[in-house]
Amino acid sequence: MKINKEINMIDHLRVFLKLNKTPGRGNISKKLDIGEGIIRRVLDELKAKGLIIPTNKGHKYSDKGKKIFDSISGKIMIKNNVKLDLFPGMKNTAIHIKDHNDNSINFKIRDVAIRNQAEGAMIFLYHRHKLELPDCDYSDESFNKLAGVFDFKDGDVLVTTFSKEQKVSEKSAFAVAISLSKSLEKFKDMV
Repeated sequence: MKINKEINMIDHLRVFLKLNKTPGRGNISKKLDIGEGIIRRVLDELKAKGLIIPTNKGHKYSDKGKKIFDSISGKIMIKNNVKLDLFPGMKNTAIHIKDHNDNSINFKIRDVAIRNQAEGAMIFLYHRHKLELPDCDYSDESFNKLAGVFDFKDGDVLVTTFSKEQKVSEKSAFAVAISLSKSLEKFKDMV
């Protein structure tokens, strides 16, 4: 089976970000629902890029990796299973992007999530103190709930994806976020 390079990069990003709280391979595997063999390969590749170093408790960021983690964590916030009335029974992932790269937010961006197996996706722009779906007049009370989950400023973007499986929701949200975030684009170029 041929591995999709974009999904492979998404696994690298998910593992890299999870190292901040979960240094051990087994725990990362459980938290991200990725096999230990893939985790091992991703950690080896991150180590070869100089982003992490092994310790007796797992792995930690190198100085270079810590700088990259800090730049990413200051620009995106990730939350799984935000309480929403939209798409009942589905798992969701919400990614708040503070460093939007000026790519147009439209149906083509939403389709990135669908191509990555999400069953639904919404990409919002925060404008005039509210979340808006660009090029759409639809509004829902749930949007107000979403606005209270993060600390938005005008121009920020919120990617929300839905799936029956949490890992699919998360991976599809990251696929969209990579195309919209300057700091995630830099990570993508490194891996």
